Formats: sequence, C-alpha cells, structure tokens
Amino acid sequence: MSQSIETGRLALTPVAAGDMDRLAALLDRTDEWRRRDLAVTSRGAAEGIIADSVDPASLTSVWRLAMRGGACAGFICVRAPSTASLRLRAIGWRSLEVGVALEPARRGDGVATEALLAVADWLRGDPVIFALVAIVAGDDDRGHALMRRCNFHVLGDAGDTSGDGLVYELPL
Repeated sequence: MSQSIETGRLALTPVAAGDMDRLAALLDRTDEWRRRDLAVTSRGAAEGIIADSVDPASLTSVWRLAMRGGACAGFICVRAPSTASLRLRAIGWRSLEVGVALEPARRGDGVATEALLAVADWLRGDPVIFALVAIVAGDDDRGHALMRRCNFHVLGDAGDTSGDGLVYELPL
C-alpha cells in the first residue's frame, strides 16, 4: 500500500528489514507509539510492524522519516483501526489509525506535523479510506498539540486503562 512521499524537508520511504534495529530502539525510548499488545517487546513490535508493512494484503504502511540530509527523524505508521477507534466509529473499517515515533532530537521542530499532513494528503487519493484516527494518552501534551495542528477533532474517550486517552479523527 505504501510508496515514497516527498515533502519540503522530508523523504518518507517505506520501511525495510534494515530499519528494524532503529525502530526497536526508538520504541524502547518513546511512550508515544501505541502498541496493540503491551506485553510485546519493542523488538517484537518492530518485527511485527515491518512484517505487516511489507505484506501486500495488509493495511499497515510504515514510512521511515528522513531529513533531506539523510538523517533518520523517526517513523510514521498507518494501520487498521484499534478497538478503541472502532468503538466510536461504526464504519471504522474505512479509516486508518496513525502513529508517529520521533527521534528525541527532532521533537518540536515540526517534523511530525509535516509527516502527518503528507500522509493524510497521500491517503486522500484512496477512494476507500475516509478518515485518519489517532489515540493520544491523556498526559501526552505533545500528541494533543499535534492533533490540533493537523486539524484532527476529538471523537471521544479511548476507553484505555488510565481512562483519560482520547481518540481523534481527521476526515479525508
């Protein structure tokens, strides 16, 4: 499903097996990437994400975010919506859930916003997908700010164990 996407500062390229170590290390360092099974190790999550991304039958697409100079800035992923998203949207099968994991040095300089808007623009060309959804933990101030900058609106409570996560949606 994925293809390369270019923006003003970024090259979004589909992940490959060679990205597994970097993605696993980033998952170890970040609390922003939501894993479906929290018992899975970061390496196991990275393996699953990459395997799903290269499977042509999968809805999962993961891009490596590279600055124009070639340095990796992080990863962005779209995948089938989680239970929390589906609970709030009866036709959730026509939406994709997005997740972003950035290298700590790239936080605060607009990389996540640029990447998320580029993926949303790319998905607008798909006649089946009508929305992007995202789940943000209640204490993730950067995540909530990213959703506002990218014009997502709140669908409702994520129903997670902390009770304060929100599901956001961006109509495409």
